[in-house]
Amino acid sequence: MPLLRPQEVYAWAEAEQVNPRCAFAVDRVPTGCSVKLMHPTLIYHVRLKGIRLVMEMESRVLGYRARLYCGPRELGDDEGPYTVYPVGTYPLGCPVVYAGSATSLPLALEVKTEPLDSATVVSGLDSPGKVEALSSSAGTMLPTLVIAGTKYPKLKVFSGTLPVPEGEQGFEEWQEAAVQMIEECPCPEGDKRIRLTENLRPPASQVVKLFCKAHLKASVRDCLKALEEVYGACDNPHNLLHMFRSLYQEEGELVSTFVRRLQSKLWTLVHKEVIPVAEVDEMRRTQLLQGLQASHPIAMELRIMYRQGTPPEMGAIMGVVKEREAELERVSAHSKKVTTGSLPSAQKDLKGALRKTPDSSLRPRMASLAKTFSATAQLDCFRCGHQGHRVVPVLPVSWLG
Repeated sequence: MPLLRPQEVYAWAEAEQVNPRCAFAVDRVPTGCSVKLMHPTLIYHVRLKGIRLVMEMESRVLGYRARLYCGPRELGDDEGPYTVYPVGTYPLGCPVVYAGSATSLPLALEVKTEPLDSATVVSGLDSPGKVEALSSSAGTMLPTLVIAGTKYPKLKVFSGTLPVPEGEQGFEEWQEAAVQMIEECPCPEGDKRIRLTENLRPPASQVVKLFCKAHLKASVRDCLKALEEVYGACDNPHNLLHMFRSLYQEEGELVSTFVRRLQSKLWTLVHKEVIPVAEVDEMRRTQLLQGLQASHPIAMELRIMYRQGTPPEMGAIMGVVKEREAELERVSAHSKKVTTGSLPSAQKDLKGALRKTPDSSLRPRMASLAKTFSATAQLDCFRCGHQGHRVVPVLPVSWLG
């Protein structure tokens, strides 16, 4: 069954009397995933701070739920997150669908409208009034798209040239968006292939065209695999594991940034089927404790907390790390403020000490040195017998022996 569409999320938001521009839906949520478990995963993204749950209903996907959220600011679909991963949903995840326009359909070149049963969209709503409100707000004619030769807005252009031109993406980032399009876009296989090829530019497009001519029945995943063989990184499992185990915290790098680098490499290992999902938490903990700098103030605390027991999840580690980094930042800001405030008084004390030094400490020393020089000047010369200068006598060699 297809997932929720932006237009349906728009209608759902209007039925719940919330601003559609500030609304989004999370689809394919497991039944056992509570609201408290989902919420930290969402507010981890800065643009979703301050959201609240509006409504929950049954998803089209059997055994899953869909939830409608509303935030304090307007949300567009030009930036993520597009998929979130609460506990127990990795690597499939829960798609995030933002409300689109109720009238404009920018994705469609050819559109036909057919009556759509409102119960299909709002199955799970226990109030008939809500169903009627949704039907009236959507005009009882929700659009059914017949997609042919359309572009996927989240999939940017990829050409394969280096350095990456402005406005394009690197292959790894582009590939992730392409996989999401293949898994979540509610359109036939042939249309997905058209969407993929339309977002390619030479020389990457030439790779796919040549592959499709040699394999007439190639699927969209086969085309993506052909691009991966040309532009992807090395898929040798030993090399990928070696690259992950060679990750260490760099000088001046925040611990949270280092954890995110580990998470990115772990996703690559799982995507390439090098390691199973069950080993992700253990490998993250092992490399985190090994890769942290020994002199970092957070490293010792993390080693004490996580060296034994069940390996922590990503959210638990990031929660502790961000809290400690915030404390260190406050302490650093306070120490800078104190140092800056006491600097002028310290400079004044130093200048006063320097001014008093010639009068108090140097004068006795200068007087004693003057007496010494005057006494030395009254001695007789060793050779001529006159006063006022001294000549060191030349000792016989026999005296030194």
